[in-house]
Amino acid sequence: MKKILSLILAAGLLNSCASVINGRTQDIGISSNPAGATIKVDGVTKGMTPCNLLLKRNESHTVTIEKEGYHPASATLTKSCSGWVWGNVLIGGLIGLGVDAITGGMWTLEPENVQVNLSPIMPQELTQHQTQTPAATTQKKKNTAQRWMIRR
Repeated sequence: MKKILSLILAAGLLNSCASVINGRTQDIGISSNPAGATIKVDGVTKGMTPCNLLLKRNESHTVTIEKEGYHPASATLTKSCSGWVWGNVLIGGLIGLGVDAITGGMWTLEPENVQVNLSPIMPQELTQHQTQTPAATTQKKKNTAQRWMIRR
């Protein structure tokens, strides 16, 4: 009888093992060379490099790093199954497995650190960009003016 109670107690303690060990978020280190670049996670500005961000484990994320005068760089953080989930599977804690799935504790984000080397925009690239932009803007203004005149 004591063995059965011990097993039930152990199974109860191991329920939602990954949620207890991992938590709902994961600390991700983000750095760039040069430092001081803007960090966007899923399109939302989160800070400047270098820094650590707490991100939700239950979804993949796209990290974009931008700095004026440099080409932007992106990295994808993908979720994968955490090893702690197997504690629930082995002990038979289906309730704990469900809790881990709902809270996101069953996932691990990879990579744990994002480090990018930003490449500078070369002067000839700047010249090409500047010469193309005014022409496109002028054409857009002409199209807008023509549409306005037609409507009147």
